[in-house]
Amino acid sequence: MSTDIALTKLTPHPKNDQLPAVDAATYAAMKEDIAEHGILHPVTVNARTWHIVMGHRRVQIAQELGWESVPADLIDVDDTEEERLMIADNILRRQIDKPMDKAKLLQWLKDLYDIGPGKHGKSFKMNDLAQSAGMSEPQARRTLALNKLIDPLQAMVSAGTLSASTGQARSSEKISKEAQPPPHGVPWGFAWKLPRVQGKRKTTIN
Repeated sequence: MSTDIALTKLTPHPKNDQLPAVDAATYAAMKEDIAEHGILHPVTVNARTWHIVMGHRRVQIAQELGWESVPADLIDVDDTEEERLMIADNILRRQIDKPMDKAKLLQWLKDLYDIGPGKHGKSFKMNDLAQSAGMSEPQARRTLALNKLIDPLQAMVSAGTLSASTGQARSSEKISKEAQPPPHGVPWGFAWKLPRVQGKRKTTIN
């Protein structure tokens, strides 16, 4: 059950500024709706820290409208879970549609729980990561793969000049090549390929 909490008691999460910003048009629409109808969905606040976990923009708008309090749901979680909930909520509620923004938020979650080969951070698995972001596990893995692109390609994905699907394909191709060692006698770092010659493979060095 939600309760009214004084705005003076609430504190933005320390890492909220690291999240993608809401565009001006979306923010203006939110403010107009809240001014007319009020806050229909209570913000979420961690009772241990009084950090805003979900609803930073709603609280900001309430302050701009001169309100003294907002409806809030209180939760009691540790710092890691507080951060996870904040990130996951931003992926879902802010409807982030920029692939690189979503990829970086997913990587943030992944790093937070130390997910990886031989790692078991708090028994949080890749499937849990995907579910918290409202994705299937294959979709989450494809999105995470964008973080493996070199910076210029990441910039192209962000700008929309390179599609996310093409970026994911290039990332998978890069990973596949890096995972495959060169033939015997060919040093690492040389470009190499194995063309077919009369049905047999022949090693060449470029």
